[in-house]
Amino acid sequence: MKKKIFFVIPTLAGGGAERVFVNLVKEIDKSLYEVTLIYLSSINKVYEVPSNVHEVDLKVKRVGRAPMRLLKLIRREKPDVVISTLGHMNLLMLLLKNFFPKKTKLVTRLTNIPSKNLSANPINKFIQKKMYILYKLSDKTICQSELMKNDFVKYSHISQKKVIKIFNPVDFNEILYKSKEDPQYNFSKEEKSIFFVGRLNEVKRIPLIIDAFQEYLFKNPSSKLYILGDGPKKSELIEYADDQNLSDHIIFLGFQKNIYKWLKHADLFILASRSEGMPNVLIEAIALEVPVLVLKHPGGTEDIIKCLGLHDKFVGDLVIKEKSFQNYKKDIHDKLVSNFSIENITKQYENVVQSVLNKG
Repeated sequence: MKKKIFFVIPTLAGGGAERVFVNLVKEIDKSLYEVTLIYLSSINKVYEVPSNVHEVDLKVKRVGRAPMRLLKLIRREKPDVVISTLGHMNLLMLLLKNFFPKKTKLVTRLTNIPSKNLSANPINKFIQKKMYILYKLSDKTICQSELMKNDFVKYSHISQKKVIKIFNPVDFNEILYKSKEDPQYNFSKEEKSIFFVGRLNEVKRIPLIIDAFQEYLFKNPSSKLYILGDGPKKSELIEYADDQNLSDHIIFLGFQKNIYKWLKHADLFILASRSEGMPNVLIEAIALEVPVLVLKHPGGTEDIIKCLGLHDKFVGDLVIKEKSFQNYKKDIHDKLVSNFSIENITKQYENVVQSVLNKG
């Protein structure tokens, strides 16, 4: 008899956590598991759910109505395992856990490093720290990196046995397939095309990328910087580029549903975040054989660099040099597949499901 798994997430908007869950429900073994993907609202929905996966849109317009609708569904359907992700969704599921059917297990997946996500306000910071103690109600918690795992154990005071590190799944076949689409843009072979892809917020430290690009531009005036993504800092970044007289060399492409058709044309991808949980876009750039330059920061990025043996790409000063554009060694593809392929990562999730079920 198939085990019933619920994957629960706030929305299917275009974020990394959403992409991870869609990849997981697509790949998980349907001969062993009956899979349902539940989200609170379809507003700004970007990702499509596979036809062999049950899809439930709770159509929640007010977050306050979500708990009762979720709990009613869980108590009626009696899933064997519920898997949730993103901090506020995890918190909601943890608060509801004591009202689950007795047999239902809860697995939570973290997306942020706790110490890097605490409020500057002392009272809010105190409350946030106390909230991590609720994770003792989770049967298993999945972290994306070694730092995230250690940080979480420190703040939650939970046994290491209940916490496991699993990287994000990457569908390399889908990346290569989507990269074949024509972006309808004329990239010149005479220009160096440098890319950033991600949310335009303070954490990504995009002004540092612009500054590094400007310095490189002095010696290579035909270069261009392409910025893919939207976010609260977009207007400030456009103004910053204007102030530096870089408007002709920095192209803001906005949010792109298919980043791969753009990214495959990159000569270099740059990441300069203050911290990262697990930056999928870095893995995806490497999968497209795009050279990367990463300013050192804590989080899952360090795990990626270590797994792939790319220590020379992890730098203390963000300076674009000619060697930054060097191609990878031939074994890079095998390392990518063994560490991050959707097949291998999904199997690890299935092992977690079996481990919590075996505990009864």
